[in-house]
Amino acid sequence: MRSTSARMGFTLIALLILSSLWLQGCGDPPATAVLQYGSIRVEALLPDSTLADSVEIALDDVNLGTYDNPYTLNNVLAGSHLLAMSHTDSIAPDSSIEYQNSDTLTVSSGQVSAASWTLIAEGPYPGNPAPQFSVYDLDSNLVSLAGSAGKIVLLYFFEST
Repeated sequence: MRSTSARMGFTLIALLILSSLWLQGCGDPPATAVLQYGSIRVEALLPDSTLADSVEIALDDVNLGTYDNPYTLNNVLAGSHLLAMSHTDSIAPDSSIEYQNSDTLTVSSGQVSAASWTLIAEGPYPGNPAPQFSVYDLDSNLVSLAGSAGKIVLLYFFEST
């Protein structure tokens, strides 16, 4: 009998505390959030440290388009963003090199964040040889990429147990 009255007393105290909190405004909807914005100054450098003439920009995996380089993105929501830049150069009538770089960038309210990055050439493309390496084939023979110079090489990676 005593444990039942103790439980009832505890329940009554809990209800009084909750009622008191509710009456004091606990549970009211939050105030309207104030959105804050900043800017990003994008500057794309080629591996030889020259400015690319244009840059394609993506913010948080959304392609924003191609712009003159450098370019300032305005009205960017303050916070952390994934910024990606790329630039394509034609090196022959039917061949091109694509340069890319991406990283996380923090935008502060009312501030201009600088993103001056060197773009990295993405291969393969003519004149950009694959890195040299050597591996053992299934018959334990050492095979190197240098031994296949001028030939088409297909690498097939698989798991074996």
